[in-house]
Amino acid sequence: MRALVDVDPSKVSPPPLDDSSNYNGLSPDADAEYDFRFLPSQIFHLWKVFLNRVHPVTKIIHAPSIQLHVVEAACTSGSGLSVATQALLFSIYNASLFTLSNDECLELMGRPKRQVAHSCAMALRLQLRRTDFLRSASLTTLQALVLYLFSLESHYDTHATWIFSGICLRIAQKMGLHRDGEALGLPPFETEIRRRLWWRIYMLDARCNYRSGLGPSMMPSAGDSKMPTNLNDSELHPDSTTYFRDRDGPSEMAVSFLIYSMGKFLAERPSVEARFIQHEIDIIGPARQTLPHELEALPNLAKEVENKLNGIIDRFADPATPNVYELAGHIKGQIVGMVQIMASMPPTHLSLSCQPLQPAEKLFLIAVRVMEQSVSQYEVTERIEFLWYIKMHFQLDLFAFLVSQLSRQPASDMVEKAWELVSKVYHYHEELFDASEKSNLALATAIKSAWEDKHRAIFTGSVHHVQVPAYIQRLGTMIAVDSAALHMASVTLADVVEDDDADPAPP
Repeated sequence: MRALVDVDPSKVSPPPLDDSSNYNGLSPDADAEYDFRFLPSQIFHLWKVFLNRVHPVTKIIHAPSIQLHVVEAACTSGSGLSVATQALLFSIYNASLFTLSNDECLELMGRPKRQVAHSCAMALRLQLRRTDFLRSASLTTLQALVLYLFSLESHYDTHATWIFSGICLRIAQKMGLHRDGEALGLPPFETEIRRRLWWRIYMLDARCNYRSGLGPSMMPSAGDSKMPTNLNDSELHPDSTTYFRDRDGPSEMAVSFLIYSMGKFLAERPSVEARFIQHEIDIIGPARQTLPHELEALPNLAKEVENKLNGIIDRFADPATPNVYELAGHIKGQIVGMVQIMASMPPTHLSLSCQPLQPAEKLFLIAVRVMEQSVSQYEVTERIEFLWYIKMHFQLDLFAFLVSQLSRQPASDMVEKAWELVSKVYHYHEELFDASEKSNLALATAIKSAWEDKHRAIFTGSVHHVQVPAYIQRLGTMIAVDSAALHMASVTLADVVEDDDADPAPP
């Protein structure tokens, strides 16, 4: 993979050593006495955002119970709350801010998202350190830690986040969450929260595994913890003396069940990983004779996965909550679509000239199709306020590979499609314009160079009617701002795409 994406040095400077974006989630802040509070009205706004956007896809807390603490925090500044509860509340605020656009944050908070999120994250990290979370056996503390990890997953170093998810997993195992609470004789309500928390941690770690280039064989044992019960929060009573049983019909747990069921599916079928690995080897490796049953394996798998997920949606998804119901359908489409993209790329795929495609050409086609699927889902989930969740699954490594091929692939409709997708990716991923991230500058330099190669006549003055897109102009500004340090740089797109990061990661 590195050989496919390596380009000339991008000549961008590394971020400063004290850049808060490099924070790995564990190191202490310089100011251990940092104090930050939200106004009561802001607390209620963030709680509402959490209930509408975050809770439906995480389901690791009991909202009615936590709402009592939210009210107390708003009315009394939270001075009477435990350290663990304060950490959980700040983790909720942090997760809510993560889902807001900058315009929404300006409207609700009166300040830019970057400023508010930075202040909130510092306060959250301080609260987490006060809980001594590495030694804590508190479910509340672990809930705070997991929500924090959830917000870190999409915009921090993938390998560091994977290590952090491993810490959460080990804490959960230390607390025995992989063992079912009913078998241990624990109270019914605690048992249910443990199940919800364990399966969310298990799947977060699985996703971090994939993003670090590892597969299902590296997933830990799920233990004997049962799946969470099919019940709404309002049906869970903290004082219950009998264990909860599934309700008939849909519930708030539909999205969680989609995700957890896929985790179990992969963990119980190690042969699936072998199929994907062999298919990837066949795509990028030398040609070999492919057996008929091998060609049928992935299409059959896609159909099996689709049927399984359709069954979950039919049973658990509630049309009475249209946004969540629609999100469940998009998540199913994301999962099935990824398998279908791989299945549609047989090892012997031919080019328009009827010649076997080269490895870079095959991977380029996959990258275009994956990005096309992602952008399509961005466009539909923005309306239902879950764009932030779909964007979490953006595959930067695959996008970097696509960018690296813009000036390498011969002119074609597929290359033009790739340029359209690059424009749309920058429309939805404003964070890619952040010049403090060296990977963003590497991408900016490669895209600007490819654009100049494509439209060189513009820059030689012979043609004037082609307008430079706004995002290309912004990328040029990014590079120009950093021009003072160009001679010090050594960052390439290969630094964005690690050798083991090439595989498309599942939702």
